[in-house]
Amino acid sequence: MPKISEWRHPGSLAPELYRPPPRDAEVVEAATRRVALGEIDPVAEVATRPYVKIAPTEPDLPSSRLRFLNSFWHSLLRTGNLPDASHIDPSELRPAIGNLVILEPIGDGTDFLYRLYGTYVAEAAGRDWTGWSVAAMCEKTGSPYSCFYRATYRASLKMRTAIYTEHCSPDYLATVAWRRLILPFQNEDGEVTRLLVGNIPIGTRELLADQLARQARALG
Repeated sequence: MPKISEWRHPGSLAPELYRPPPRDAEVVEAATRRVALGEIDPVAEVATRPYVKIAPTEPDLPSSRLRFLNSFWHSLLRTGNLPDASHIDPSELRPAIGNLVILEPIGDGTDFLYRLYGTYVAEAAGRDWTGWSVAAMCEKTGSPYSCFYRATYRASLKMRTAIYTEHCSPDYLATVAWRRLILPFQNEDGEVTRLLVGNIPIGTRELLADQLARQARALG
């Protein structure tokens, strides 16, 4: 896997390397263990009404696009093995293409790189984060959800299973909440090298002037 030091913030004349704070990996690993145990509130901290479901079934998924992705992933499962990452073919994923995010583990898998950030997701999030790591994005925006995001992604990687989550957006976004389905894919050596994520924005709200100002600062 690539090391975090190999990735730079894109789109800058003088790119900066993201330097995680001390004990960052330790904090994410502890949060990952809590996700696996179903102890969600301490992981989310300031996230409002977070919800996590390990190995969701069709009735657990309130979106037709997420149900489609779940069925696609399950159709590729083989005994003892996850689907191969080479099977992530956009032509087969058209019903959900704008809501897709593809992540690659960085280093020890306590952070993840956005390889693809779907157009509908980018519109709801305020910008396209392709090429950024999750931690770097949260550092840039001042998002309090960095640990929640990375812990749920890492839990899917380590448990080698699908995970469904719901959480509210930062209040500077017009999108009210998000529904995510995280699906792990492996390489030929059995190592999880990609996460295919269906990300559905839920609801909209009118932003006040101070929220719009925070949005401008967060999204650049």
